[in-house]
Amino acid sequence: MPPLTAVVAMALNRVIGVGDKLPWHIPDELKWFKNLTMGHLLLMGRKTFESIGKPLPGRTIVVLSKSGFKHPDVITISDLAELPKVANNQKILRLWGCIDLQTYSAMVVGYICLTYQNNDSWGRHNAPLRKHV
Repeated sequence: MPPLTAVVAMALNRVIGVGDKLPWHIPDELKWFKNLTMGHLLLMGRKTFESIGKPLPGRTIVVLSKSGFKHPDVITISDLAELPKVANNQKILRLWGCIDLQTYSAMVVGYICLTYQNNDSWGRHNAPLRKHV
């Protein structure tokens, strides 16, 4: 299985979210995310999936949830150990959203695609990135 690539956009003060939303709306950032993830497996937590409300088109959506969450248009796993079985030989795996998921998977993330928003945003969620990043 290829390593996970975490896709992160954060403000200069490391804020990546407020509630279940992004703290900004930048169309170029959304286009970059779409281009980066289109055609690939996109792993996210249940809360992130529920915040967008539907599967993103053109991607294989895998939701990590220990609550028994089910949705007919996504693959649900309860442990990251299940990811190789559902990855179906995909060459690129992306991880998006969910502080708990990023923290939980920090040992298996091989790459981080990081963009900085040139501001200090107010938010409740900060990026749990390794110190050397």
